[in-house]
Amino acid sequence: MLNQTRIACLTLDVEADHHDLTRQRHYEALEHEPTWQWLTEFSASRGLPWTAFVVGELLETRPGLSDRLMATGWELGLHSYSHDPRRPDTLEEIRRGKAAFRAAFGHDPVGYRAPLGRITSAGLARLRAEGFQYDASVFPTWHPGKANRLAWPTRPTLVDAAGHPVLDGAQAAAEGPCLVEIPFAVLPRLRLIVSVSFLRLLGLGVYGPLLDRLGLGPVAVIDCHMHDLAPAPSAFAQLPRFWQGVYSRRPGEGPALLAWLVDWLAAAGYQFRAVGEVAALVRQEAGCG
Repeated sequence: MLNQTRIACLTLDVEADHHDLTRQRHYEALEHEPTWQWLTEFSASRGLPWTAFVVGELLETRPGLSDRLMATGWELGLHSYSHDPRRPDTLEEIRRGKAAFRAAFGHDPVGYRAPLGRITSAGLARLRAEGFQYDASVFPTWHPGKANRLAWPTRPTLVDAAGHPVLDGAQAAAEGPCLVEIPFAVLPRLRLIVSVSFLRLLGLGVYGPLLDRLGLGPVAVIDCHMHDLAPAPSAFAQLPRFWQGVYSRRPGEGPALLAWLVDWLAAAGYQFRAVGEVAALVRQEAGCG
């Protein structure tokens, strides 16, 4: 199925504005009503399913957030409990996040995304043991001083009990419940991330020709944040100077860039699906539970 169909997954990280880069927590973009209205209406008009990964702590501290998310009808996953990059996938973060998610929505999450994509092999093993069906954290590229994931597959891959990618579905199934890693979209060969944040940073003058020439893989997971789409002046004022330079690029253009990317994906023949649907296809094809 995945070899015959192009699938695009739109994902939203539901977190504080510019989380981890500011001294205090701010929620102006996260709770910006005009942008939420635009996003939900745009998505409904285009028939776009989303997968929203929500920080568990926010479900306990931001009144109305769980109702807002449930009203969208989107697939919901967990984005850790506190979005602390120093402990992105500890057992405490995972279990506290699950408890907050369960209290808000009445069931456990089946999908996970680590803060800043900083999932570890040990963390993947914990997710598998905790009953998660998929993770969507890996940037299959190189981050200077942070992580080198160039060896990681760029397409959805089963993960073994030790948290390593495996190509043999029978091996993964023999080890127990399967976990699927569904990495972020990157340009082939260049391994340049394709997301709304990067579109704002580099612009269509860079991404337009590259996408037309190189395309994307059979599964394209696109990342987005509310601060990519909506103003976040209080958080922006607290950003270090370098990050102010990054996020000052193309202010107010996030919605138009997202719409452009959706149009490009549709024209390229991609069907839009929730991340969990992709995970289910991988698990089905592998014959694992």
